[in-house]
Amino acid sequence: MKKILTILLLAVSLTAWGTKYYVDPNGVDDAGRNGTIGQEWATPAYACTRVSAPDTVFINAGTYNQGSTQIVKPLHIVSSYTNGSALQAAIQCASTAGTSVDDNSSISYIKLTGSSLTGTRGIHVGYRNNIQIHHVTIEDFLYTGIFVYSSITSYPTLFLTGIKIQNCTIRNCAQYGTGYNGQIRLQGTDGCDVSDCVLDARGRDAGLNAQTTLK
Repeated sequence: MKKILTILLLAVSLTAWGTKYYVDPNGVDDAGRNGTIGQEWATPAYACTRVSAPDTVFINAGTYNQGSTQIVKPLHIVSSYTNGSALQAAIQCASTAGTSVDDNSSISYIKLTGSSLTGTRGIHVGYRNNIQIHHVTIEDFLYTGIFVYSSITSYPTLFLTGIKIQNCTIRNCAQYGTGYNGQIRLQGTDGCDVSDCVLDARGRDAGLNAQTTLK
């Protein structure tokens, strides 16, 4: 099954220090390239086989088709992506509005940081069923950690199914009152499983620190 990772930010980093390397949709996964600007690699998975701690890999904006390749190193993605609408996030997993697509994929074992509230939303799931988000840590996004969405109306007729958010830790990602946001925002889901998660919004002012928002 193909897994496609869409990164909407200008650059994200997998670690925080060390030598800088780059991944770009127009790059090439080849041992003859050194991963610098002008010799970028093509996929995050290949970059992870070429670097070691504490190197930094910057991922340029684009869509990355990993195929069946596994990314074998834990990822720490630091994002300053500022979304143009509530239906965009640093990691975007969305289909055409008004559809209901069976995705059967997962996002797992990453840490996603919003650059001290510069990034606005962490993960957006839109119009896709059967997505599991597990063992993910999301910190310091301004509005929302995870936003699952199927309809703009208060009484949706399209409901997403098979959504699971499990064993996640979300800290300081709530701004209730700005578009009804929360650390986890669910809008138009049927039977969503949110379990074994740690939600901590104690860093926000009283009245703005919603843990979850349901519509």
